[in-house]
Amino acid sequence: MTIERHPKGIPSGGQFATAAHAEPSLSLDPSLTHYRDADGTDWECAWEDDHSETISTSTGMIILRATTDVRAEDVSYEAVDFRSERPNRIGRGTAPTMDEAKAAAKALRDNAHRWGFNNLHEGSRTPWGKAQDVKNMAVGIDAVFTAGHGGYKLSPERNGDVSPVWRSQSGFYEEDCDFAIAVISHHWAEKSETHFKVSSGRDSEKQPGMVEATVLDVSAGSAEGANGTERVYLVPKEQYTDYVRKNRYAFPKENEYRLLSGGDSV
Repeated sequence: MTIERHPKGIPSGGQFATAAHAEPSLSLDPSLTHYRDADGTDWECAWEDDHSETISTSTGMIILRATTDVRAEDVSYEAVDFRSERPNRIGRGTAPTMDEAKAAAKALRDNAHRWGFNNLHEGSRTPWGKAQDVKNMAVGIDAVFTAGHGGYKLSPERNGDVSPVWRSQSGFYEEDCDFAIAVISHHWAEKSETHFKVSSGRDSEKQPGMVEATVLDVSAGSAEGANGTERVYLVPKEQYTDYVRKNRYAFPKENEYRLLSGGDSV
């Protein structure tokens, strides 16, 4: 039997014969992955479950996180500042894609590095005595409260942006008048939280172990004694004794206690 042979290098099998193809000219950069960006930022898988995955990266004690969730259309992100004793969430939000979420988180981080931070805590020295409470209002801006007075502390970077005519060398600005210097210089008043200033408290006649705390809702940055909406809250006595009396701004914006209608005992 004669076997018909094809010249070497010519594929056999008709139109369906396997043909040799040149290697594609396009190649992917192996260093660019879901966990490594073109700018060299490395992300690590922080946690994951059946529905979501969170990746994170840290630079200069500021942690960025981005989370994808099959139950959500957008990618969520946040930036948390660990440079001072109290972690502070700089900001958070959502973006349509992972790349956009990463970029937004990096912008928050870069802004935080630009404005620095204050390493303040309970017991820190202030012009008005030892701090009893410290609340972060914005990056590089903290409200401090003492037994008798209070005010705001700007980071060196923030304070450097204040006009020399107004600037306090210490970066402290008292709450009655000088706070306006910080507000005008950095335009953050619209982001200030509202706090409920405790004005009085009495034992509840119908709820043993509870105190009816009368408070004024005052925007942070308002002058001492500024008018506000009066409310009465029912607070566990031990919490009122241990915390409320030590802190004139004991109630956060998110109401943690039962609101009493009209201030009458219930």
